[in-house]
Amino acid sequence: MNQRTAHARAIFGLPQGPSDPARRQALRAARQAARALADLEPGRVALLTGPSGCGKSTALTMLRRRLARLGRPVVRPPAHLSRRLPMVELVGGDLDEALGLLSAAGLAEAALLPRPCGALSTGQRARLAMAAAMDRCTPGCVLLADEFATGLDRATARSLASAMARWCRRNDVTLVAATAHDDTLESLCPDLLVALPLPGDCPSPPTILARAPRGAHPWPTHCPDVSQT
Repeated sequence: MNQRTAHARAIFGLPQGPSDPARRQALRAARQAARALADLEPGRVALLTGPSGCGKSTALTMLRRRLARLGRPVVRPPAHLSRRLPMVELVGGDLDEALGLLSAAGLAEAALLPRPCGALSTGQRARLAMAAAMDRCTPGCVLLADEFATGLDRATARSLASAMARWCRRNDVTLVAATAHDDTLESLCPDLLVALPLPGDCPSPPTILARAPRGAHPWPTHCPDVSQT
């Protein structure tokens, strides 16, 4: 299979077969990414990025399995929420907790609180799903956000990234955000950046960049590559 065909298969999620070199490369890169992400401590933030078709969702699936073997609880945003209940009724044990979670998800506007979930915009429902995921988190768990903030306008995406990173660090929750967009990088200030290559390009391992120790600035100007194992 030539490079262009492998690239097209990767982008559109077409099967490549276990013997295809690009497929093997993608699985190997995803496995390395999952191994690095599983080592994150509670209260740390990771960004898993790369172009569409590079294997981010595969890496998250491998990560979930690895975390299960390690006995670490995993939380993901719910796929469905009640469309009839008001937004403020869907998260939190009381009003104060609900307001805190909704604020962290960028839904602090008072007029939205009594609005049924079904009356929210697509972007608002996506943020509400993140608030619901945070509501299910306990200290030490891992929050996995695939296609993080993909459907949001980019200013809102950056605001959500900043608020969620602060919330997870404050509550000792590990956040792993996976997205093809790189404009949330500065807002997340990740402790770990994992960039997957696209299958069909020149074979290479994932780029895994370690952050500075906790308490130091989390996004230095130059970051050493520590992944070549």
